[in-house]
Amino acid sequence: MLKAHEEIRKLLPLENIVNTFESPPDPEYGDLATTICFSMAKTQKKPPFKIAEELVKGIKLPKNSLIEKVEARGGYINFFFNRAKLAKIVIAETTKKAYGKPKAESERVIVEHTSVNPNKALHVGHIRNSCLGDSIVKILKFAGCKVQEINYIDDSGSQLADIIVGFKFLDIPLTTDMKFDQYCGNEVYVRVNKIYETRPELQSKRGLIIQQVEQGNNETSKFAGRIVKKILEAQLKTLQAMGINFDLLVKETSVLGSKLWEDAFRMLRKSNAVYKERDGKNAGCWLLKLSSRPEFANLENADKILSRSDGTVLYTGKDIAYAMWKHGILDDKFRYELFSGRTWITSAEGRKKSGFGAADKTVTIVDVRQSYAQDVVAAALDMMAGKKVDYNHYDYGVVTLSRKTSEQLGFEGEQQMSGRKGLFVNVDDVLAILERKAYEETKKRNAAEDEKWLRETSKKIARSALRY
Repeated sequence: MLKAHEEIRKLLPLENIVNTFESPPDPEYGDLATTICFSMAKTQKKPPFKIAEELVKGIKLPKNSLIEKVEARGGYINFFFNRAKLAKIVIAETTKKAYGKPKAESERVIVEHTSVNPNKALHVGHIRNSCLGDSIVKILKFAGCKVQEINYIDDSGSQLADIIVGFKFLDIPLTTDMKFDQYCGNEVYVRVNKIYETRPELQSKRGLIIQQVEQGNNETSKFAGRIVKKILEAQLKTLQAMGINFDLLVKETSVLGSKLWEDAFRMLRKSNAVYKERDGKNAGCWLLKLSSRPEFANLENADKILSRSDGTVLYTGKDIAYAMWKHGILDDKFRYELFSGRTWITSAEGRKKSGFGAADKTVTIVDVRQSYAQDVVAAALDMMAGKKVDYNHYDYGVVTLSRKTSEQLGFEGEQQMSGRKGLFVNVDDVLAILERKAYEETKKRNAAEDEKWLRETSKKIARSALRY
């Protein structure tokens, strides 16, 4: 566009002509127009249309001009671009590696995204999170930031426990021809939750498994660890097919095992950010002081419970401790081992490794339903740091299946996806469909290309289509 502006200045060497450019309301009037004839009319004592006609008569377009034609209409001078020539210039410029690159930043940034429970394959709702997060990572890296791309793994929650119940107490086979994350989510998880309806006593087994996994260093926790590893390997295979790779996987059992909460709790108490409730239904609980902060002033019972009277830490407490590690408010007590490729994972058997955590800025990609919880975490960080911490929640709406898709899955009306009900569309299935369609069309248009090229191109098209 700048080249076109420069050429117009040569064709009409008038003072301040660029400041008079505007985009015509209708393509019929060209790609660019100038209103300069209206301002010239005052000094030349002529109507604008007459000035426009005289100026256009004097224009001679050079042989390789970016301007295809020039017309005078109602006092405007309208320019029509040679779109083929302009497109070549635009494509050449915008495909340069450094196109649009800003001044290099030096910030350390953590971007956390995906964070799918390790009990199932990724569905299309999950991959929306992944694509948003990975796009932010790429933008920040392009800007020169030192980015840590992190995936938080809830390997001590109830959903994983349901899978363990199936394998341990229902004799569901561990071996399968299916991709292991699909097998666990599509078959085991759904089946176990249906069995709970007729055998509710099994839910006590789930509670026992959660307790043993949180305690660690026992047969159940080791078995769960092996299951988590197999599921993660399968999930990451899907993400890699989408062009997404992580620097670090942070396991919740590592957060628990590293005593991160205990360190955070001591700091919260020392700074008087928390207090112990003496009376009422919350007696014995520790609460975060939020009622004095303006952003929570309008909420009834604004102070947030972080731990119950029996010492059980709520998710918000764990999230605050984890966020304090992210920002370097807490020392790094994690140990790490290489999981695959360039991806590391927190592990009790690993080694100390510098380079993770201690970020200047963090971005957490999680849907809009977690907005309040994220606001609480941000407030706690500000209280601990004594200043505004650059903690950012990037939210998005949940994915709802259309009526037609829901009906194909055996449900009525528009539905939000539910792993427990078996109501979801797996990313692997969507990718396979897209790749097949892309292959058919690519082969039709490129019959002379070899099979390897066709397959690789089809994968790229499928991945790009889903990310878009």
